[in-house]
Amino acid sequence: MIWSRSVAAIGLVASLSTSSAGARQGPAEVCGLLDRAPGDLARQVEPLGERGRTALLTLAESSNPNETLCGIAGLSAVGDRRVIPHIAAALRNVSLRDEAYRIARWASYLAGGPDPDLGAAFTDVVGAFDDRALWTAAGIDGLYLLGEIDHAEARSRLVAELERPQADPALDALVHALARQGEPRVRARIDTLGVEALRAKSGNATPEQASRLGEVAFYQLALDSEALADGLSTLGTIAARDQQATAAWAVHTLCARALRRPDQRPAVDQHRASLVAALDQRGVAWQAPKGPVGCTSKP
Repeated sequence: MIWSRSVAAIGLVASLSTSSAGARQGPAEVCGLLDRAPGDLARQVEPLGERGRTALLTLAESSNPNETLCGIAGLSAVGDRRVIPHIAAALRNVSLRDEAYRIARWASYLAGGPDPDLGAAFTDVVGAFDDRALWTAAGIDGLYLLGEIDHAEARSRLVAELERPQADPALDALVHALARQGEPRVRARIDTLGVEALRAKSGNATPEQASRLGEVAFYQLALDSEALADGLSTLGTIAARDQQATAAWAVHTLCARALRRPDQRPAVDQHRASLVAALDQRGVAWQAPKGPVGCTSKP
């Protein structure tokens, strides 16, 4: 359903008051936006100001599952950390299990923010994944979520998950998540995945091979200076448009990491500068993907 900015804003401001009764008139408007990308949803919610956010928080706290989803989606899109406990509760809520993948997807946008202490705020969300049924329900969106949460336990869970058998889409999502984390413990395993994909490639890569090689290249490029040469080598095995997307994710990830981990910033910034220089030398154009943190200029 397509909603104009004015219609969404007028509808929410009129119906999402800070009173309980007013807040419960809001799901029709908020839920009409749930299939939109987080950035699009944020542009609808931001004009509503604190009054609108308070109303969305009331929805997130609701015992009505549909209202809970509306509140979580809206607040996650605008980076409102007050919704994090409600994300954890919703992921643990068995009655919302069929919506776990969407909750994880919304939460990923919030979790990818630049604040150094944001990862600690997601501790209970990481703990919710003790439940293997949640892993299954959240699918690859759960993997992407753990890749965005800058938390030691999230990294350890992803490392452990790499030891389990995975379908190809989940394995690619897992490599992507580990790349976002800059997790060095799995480098040998991910390098091997790249070698295996190259051995299986004959002529032009299949979509599945291109996806695997792209994620391996992303991991290597975003890891550290020691892996840069391998990452550039792997990058050269995929099509030009895929090289651009992979390079963009690597640069974007290093920008985010420098902000989220101030103690690592000098080394990360130096690595990012080397990466951008190498991409320029090879003529690989990159443009940062949309998200809460990005690089729009060169270091």
